[in-house]
Amino acid sequence: MPAKGDHDEQAAFLDDQLTPRLEEAKQGKRTVLFVDAAHFVYGPFLGYLWCLVRLFVPGPSGRKRYNVLAALDAISHRVIRVANHAYINAESVCALLEAVAGAGLTGPITLVLDNARYQKCQLVQSLAATLGIELLYLPSYAPNLNLIERLWKFVKKQCLGCRVLPTYEAFTQAIDECLAKCQGTRTVTRLGDTNRYEPDPQPRNARGHFSSFPVFPSHGSHPRFPVAADLERHALPGLAPSRLPRYAPHAG
Repeated sequence: MPAKGDHDEQAAFLDDQLTPRLEEAKQGKRTVLFVDAAHFVYGPFLGYLWCLVRLFVPGPSGRKRYNVLAALDAISHRVIRVANHAYINAESVCALLEAVAGAGLTGPITLVLDNARYQKCQLVQSLAATLGIELLYLPSYAPNLNLIERLWKFVKKQCLGCRVLPTYEAFTQAIDECLAKCQGTRTVTRLGDTNRYEPDPQPRNARGHFSSFPVFPSHGSHPRFPVAADLERHALPGLAPSRLPRYAPHAG
């Protein structure tokens, strides 16, 4: 939990708003998706490697970025995303809203997202109301309540850490392929910097989709953060048990 986060505010948000919606999603009465953007800068992603000799990993120059804005289903772990090579703005969020609306999801749809200005502007809120999508904004300084933050950490470790990717195209392809293994939908975006959503022509079943998302057993919560007791079992491979909602399609 960030130092600036208000524990009482987060606890109230969890009990009064997030948990009831997740219970409905668990019962199949609602779809809850966690939304966030990741900005992958084309450069070396450091990690740990035991080696008998000194190993040099070449790193590219420049500041090219691959921006991915995604929505992660809290129950099925399906990922719906848009991406570009410029920057994420309100138009990107609108493109994601349209992708979510066209994805054939069950019941009312709730997007859980932070308070970034481009996600809270009138353009986004108007389109969400038109599409019948509820926008549920997290409290300030609450990335610990956003499940998709675990996905970004997993992607960086799984396909970027300690790897040599000689071209920007190879860099973006590695990210796309990693995300494609975790989802039933995909996004195809080229250097035109447009957001384009494309459904997977052969979606797999729920267990086939998300076998890479095991659920870790609970290990208790930090005494300072009682909210963590209800936000603990949703973790991704290779990560410690995270303090995130523990709803999952099957027991760990």
